[in-house]
Amino acid sequence: MVFINLALSVSVVFLMRYVQNLLNSDVKINLVEIVTQNKDAITSRLMMNVNSLDITANKLSDRLKAEESSGKLKTQDLIEQYAKENNIPYYHKRDHQGVLRHLLVRRAEVSGDMLVALVTSTQQEIDYSELVSRLLALPLEGQITGILQICNDSLGDVVQSDETKILYGKDWFEEKVLGLTFKISPFSFFQTNTSGAEVLYQRAREYVLGEINIGNVGEASNGNMTENTPGEENAPGGDALNGKASGGNATETHAVDLHDKVVFDLYSGTGTIAQLIAPVARKVIGVEIVEEAVEAAKENAALNGLDNCEFIAGDVLKVIDDIEEKPDYIILDPPR
Repeated sequence: MVFINLALSVSVVFLMRYVQNLLNSDVKINLVEIVTQNKDAITSRLMMNVNSLDITANKLSDRLKAEESSGKLKTQDLIEQYAKENNIPYYHKRDHQGVLRHLLVRRAEVSGDMLVALVTSTQQEIDYSELVSRLLALPLEGQITGILQICNDSLGDVVQSDETKILYGKDWFEEKVLGLTFKISPFSFFQTNTSGAEVLYQRAREYVLGEINIGNVGEASNGNMTENTPGEENAPGGDALNGKASGGNATETHAVDLHDKVVFDLYSGTGTIAQLIAPVARKVIGVEIVEEAVEAAKENAALNGLDNCEFIAGDVLKVIDDIEEKPDYIILDPPR
């Protein structure tokens, strides 16, 4: 009802201004006739505004419910309460005074494991041991695998680390995508919607392997291929390679043999796409500018038993000419 009343109030204000302008006009107009003739249009426009705001309200409500069930809101509420109880000041961007700057919470969609990072300045030395105990006592769907303090004294309003202190546990958690395991750290780039990422990565794999019939993309997007691709049965990350994740049937496929091919994954992040392709390719080379993501990609490849992945840290436009091997296929997933 709050959104509906707001829409009506705004529309009435505009209508009053419209009428006032007409009254101040030198032109003689029958206002009753104008309002009568346009009442249906005005009513329709008001209902459109109300419906639009109602949809927005429902989306916000659904998002809040999802956040609450994931434990993120419980974590935020507890930290806010703890800060008030202990007089820990928030950081003011204009005068650069205060302690609490940001709260970073990352959660694994499959396991529900969470990584909580408190981004602070170093203007006060604070013992967070009580906060850690209270966070660990929260009733959550998953478990908190790590609690971090990220010290950031930069003037810019960005989340960056001058120093990272592990207050509890470890500075990463694991997420599973299409049968592969990935270690996610606070600053690792990783798709926040794991279910959506599985569809995206499965589609990328299907295009590379030629398993999508371009003339009938709608069917092929469902993904359960009738032909096995080379190396599929015994390759690491088996679920990633057998088409099980997408849940449909694509009867017309044209499988491509990549066992002697080189694939470039540019803007590779933590190497997710590269590692989905690696089991059926001779070699996959990923290029990513964020060094931490590159290190995570190397660890993930080792974790998944993939020894034909190479990850290079650097700007794609500068590094690509220095790579001796030439690609047979290039996958692009650049930042937007």
